[in-house]
Amino acid sequence: YKRLPYKDKINFIIVTGDLHQYNKDYTETKQFLNRLLDFYELSKKDIFIVPGNHDSGPCINKETITFYIEKHIDEDADCYKKYFVPGQLVDCFKNYNDFIKDFYGSYAASMYPSPEQVQVKTWKNKINIIHLNTAINCNGDNTLDQVIDIYQFSNLVDDLNPNCPSIIIAHHPFDTIYRSQKDTLRRYISDWKVSAYLCGDSHKESYSQIQTSTKSGSNIPCIVCGKSAPETSDTYSDLGCIIYIKKKNANKVEVLPYSWDSNKKTFDKCEKLSNDMGNLEFPLLKEDAVESMKKRNSNLVEGESIWLTDAELAKGSQSRFHDYTRTSIIQEFLEESPSFCGLSAVKGVGKTFVLQVKRANLPKDRLVLPIGVKPTKDNGWGTDTITIEGNTDLSNLGKFDNVVLLWRYCIVAYAINQLINTTYYKDDQWKWLAGRLLTSLKEYYEIGEIQKETYFLCTREEYSDLSLIMTRTLKTKNWVAIVGKDAPCFEFFKRNIERMLESVGKKSLVILIDKIDQAMDPISAEAPGACDVCKKANKIDECDNPLKSVEYCSNRSTMCRIECCYGCEKYLTPYSNTNLRVHGDQLKKYAHINIWQYLQLGLVRAVSIIKSNFKGSLEVYFTIREEAFSCETDLLGENTRKIVNVTNDLWYSKDEQRQIFYDCIKCQQDEFLFNPSLKKHEDRLEEAFVGVDRLCHPFVKELDESVFDCIYRHSFDRARDIQEYGEMLTNNMQLIKNCDSILDRGEKVKKLIEDKAAELAFYDGTENSTKNSCYYVEKMKMLPNYWADSENFKNFIMRFTKNLMFGQEAKAICKKFNNKRKCGSDCSVCSAEYHPFSMLYKLGMLGRINIFHSWKSEIIQDFIHSKNVTYITGKDLINLNINTIYVLHPALTKSIEHMGKKLKHFSGFIIGKEEIAPKDILQQMYDDFNSDARAYEEKYFYDKFKDE
Repeated sequence: YKRLPYKDKINFIIVTGDLHQYNKDYTETKQFLNRLLDFYELSKKDIFIVPGNHDSGPCINKETITFYIEKHIDEDADCYKKYFVPGQLVDCFKNYNDFIKDFYGSYAASMYPSPEQVQVKTWKNKINIIHLNTAINCNGDNTLDQVIDIYQFSNLVDDLNPNCPSIIIAHHPFDTIYRSQKDTLRRYISDWKVSAYLCGDSHKESYSQIQTSTKSGSNIPCIVCGKSAPETSDTYSDLGCIIYIKKKNANKVEVLPYSWDSNKKTFDKCEKLSNDMGNLEFPLLKEDAVESMKKRNSNLVEGESIWLTDAELAKGSQSRFHDYTRTSIIQEFLEESPSFCGLSAVKGVGKTFVLQVKRANLPKDRLVLPIGVKPTKDNGWGTDTITIEGNTDLSNLGKFDNVVLLWRYCIVAYAINQLINTTYYKDDQWKWLAGRLLTSLKEYYEIGEIQKETYFLCTREEYSDLSLIMTRTLKTKNWVAIVGKDAPCFEFFKRNIERMLESVGKKSLVILIDKIDQAMDPISAEAPGACDVCKKANKIDECDNPLKSVEYCSNRSTMCRIECCYGCEKYLTPYSNTNLRVHGDQLKKYAHINIWQYLQLGLVRAVSIIKSNFKGSLEVYFTIREEAFSCETDLLGENTRKIVNVTNDLWYSKDEQRQIFYDCIKCQQDEFLFNPSLKKHEDRLEEAFVGVDRLCHPFVKELDESVFDCIYRHSFDRARDIQEYGEMLTNNMQLIKNCDSILDRGEKVKKLIEDKAAELAFYDGTENSTKNSCYYVEKMKMLPNYWADSENFKNFIMRFTKNLMFGQEAKAICKKFNNKRKCGSDCSVCSAEYHPFSMLYKLGMLGRINIFHSWKSEIIQDFIHSKNVTYITGKDLINLNINTIYVLHPALTKSIEHMGKKLKHFSGFIIGKEEIAPKDILQQMYDDFNSDARAYEEKYFYDKFKDE
């Protein structure tokens, strides 16, 4: 190797396994490698090693284990996992691991903490070197196809530097890996833009192509190196090495193979890998700005379905951090420097999921808090949350400026505490700078610029958590005075923070704050009346909740100061009930405004201030509930537009939800699909999922709809609804597979969707909110007290006899419900106490079709979008109009039927959000309705109960 060209140009060395012969130790290997490094004046950080079959020794039952894996690997790609553990196949690499630790010495812990595992090392921030152990299942004769730890391999995406190209180094060539794993490996090579696969094993220099995309025909080279150390009796092997040259400012690599000439005692360049274009070359691939976002594995853990109804429960590829469905809003939010840093959405849209994707895709030059914590589902994927205890005095948060100051103070205190107390960075420069920051804080404390409480929160290790800092602050006497004085002082430490970031090559500190809406219980839209919950006291024996109380407030004549919640028996104390309402009953139009909203809007204002004051060195990304904006119009002051622009609404159109549905099917494990072979066909994904792609409409006989369209009609246009339907169908896959014909399957799928819809919208006994999560329960806090009583709500919806009615029919129901003798023409001046149709429309459970006010031949049914469902306060009523048709949401229709009410179903066109109502049918309906009501009923409505 002293005679090899380019001696002074070699930057790093790759060793592709078989570091010794069987039955020998690693003594000569260590000597050889040390001398090699001396020749090229390299450090041990510049040599990268993977094991080969010669490095895989014995273990207990090895022959039995390897035989089992060989037999089952192609039908179960994960069958190796339970055997590649300590005590079994991992023990085969004990001698190899000992050698690695011995050879690397002090570098071993950072270079190869677990030498036998797949891993990524980024050399000098220039190239990702992916280490692949292909010798897991080697049993001595090297005749089996090879097995890799494909599951752990899929998790490497977090360790890839997205700014660098990547190569794979392995012992065995790509074509020797088992087919089932090879296909998965091929996908990751394509997704991660791997540039080349470099290996050894065969002792012969060779070159082949790895096809990475069947659509585009793209591929990367698999380049096999010859043998690197001579043996006297070996006349078979190519003895030599390969030099890879990347010229300055070039994005391609030239491949130069060298073979040893034993007669001349020198290395000669050989032409074995040359082609008719000259020397072999390959490009160094890098992802573009859109694709460079880090990707998490899409392999599912065993028995895990892809459908995710709650981002907090995500595991494995349910997180879908690399193949999530992109929209323009999400795409901008995920950019390196987005124009907005917060997402607002109603519950069930998926704002937590998108924030988790943001966390997973942050550039490497950001220092994310909490520092050094690897994101998992157990820590909210690395996001911060806060929890406010029920006995905390929140009265001072009734002033919005105090809330803003609280957020500014707690966020920056948290950042400073993390910088001072982290043990992730151990180098002297960081420690010195952390010491300087600590000293500065102490100096400010000693001269009285900041208070003792602030100094403790910023410096004591036990407060290195945003929630703990906020909890301690709120429990501190006179916290408003302390925060108001000290929050502006934090800007003095901006330069200290910037120097610490510069020392580790980071651009900014990043904090991601989630679930603020869950920090405290939102209160109802109105203050409680005359203790209407006391009427449930006689049901105490029916409650089986072990936390129930036997005490109920008996004061029925005045406002109850302790609100009893039957079922969970949670008592809302005066602190969290009376004082949470900002305006009380003084201004009726503002009665719904509460500290739950202030807490979220205060974060928006605080982030806007931090963004301006810290000039990008401290970034805060967050999520809040859309209902928080149902507040005072002048709350944010003269800069309202600028502040509100810090956030953007997260919602999905129908087409975007369709894409989410299809993408989930494509990512689903085969075992959970009716016909997995069809998921490769974009136009047959629904058939792949449930065995049918069209469902006959049960009442509009001549029409059918896709599976997704049926699901969407029965949802409340939230992403979570689609996930719940997907999970439900997956859980019932065996029932679907048991159907004998396509027609039976379609009926089964349709019935399952309808039954799920009944649970989704409303069902009896909803006041026991600890045992269900239907749409009505989720919105109860947004409703006036009367409609938040499920008995009143049920009393209204059970008055319906059909799922479509003209304005006159709706007026008749409203009149009877309010016990009125006659109905006025204008709901806004009507003396009726309740306006049930207005409530139902604003809730998203009622649709409208205006017959005459459209020049189009087809009219879209008007259901309010979920993003516009907010506090329903009794104002802005919708007028019941005789020229308007009112339709029930299909999910609510199913809920009513499940409670035993017989409904007639309209059969003229399909009812549902964004569905078409043909104008010619509407005109004919109007004429028929006004000429002969009985004939109209028989012509347009189907009574399924009568037929049954």
